[in-house]
Amino acid sequence: MARINYCFDNSSMLKLLEQRAEYLKVWKMDKANKVTNKLTDTKNSNFDHITRPNRIFITFEHEKGRLNALEKKEIKIEDEKLEINETLQPSNIIWENTEIDGKQRFRRATAVVLFMLTVSLVLFALFIHVVNMQKDLSYIRNPPGIECSTVISE
Repeated sequence: MARINYCFDNSSMLKLLEQRAEYLKVWKMDKANKVTNKLTDTKNSNFDHITRPNRIFITFEHEKGRLNALEKKEIKIEDEKLEINETLQPSNIIWENTEIDGKQRFRRATAVVLFMLTVSLVLFALFIHVVNMQKDLSYIRNPPGIECSTVISE
């Protein structure tokens, strides 16, 4: 093995830390202290959850090590069975998104598809409206079945 990267489900702590940093930048100490208390409460109530890796990414130095690990399918570490899956290159992984599970990813994808479908329908309706307006204008300028030259010459 050449490198091991651990991922933790600690996004709630990171968001609180960012919030506290924003308050400290503008010297809002009372709000920063409230966020610090939230941080402490979150840490104390979820300590095991936020300090335990939820994913481990292992980069192998040699191809043989990678193939041996993939053959095993799962390993056992401290009474815990871990599933082994091949993943992308570490440089291609968006580490901030590793906490998103399949359900959240599905919900986000569904929301994007629904949004795009709505935008497409609105644009289609707008297109149909513009085409109908052009047709109406052409009928006003040149009514069908009436030739203007015959009406004017009489």
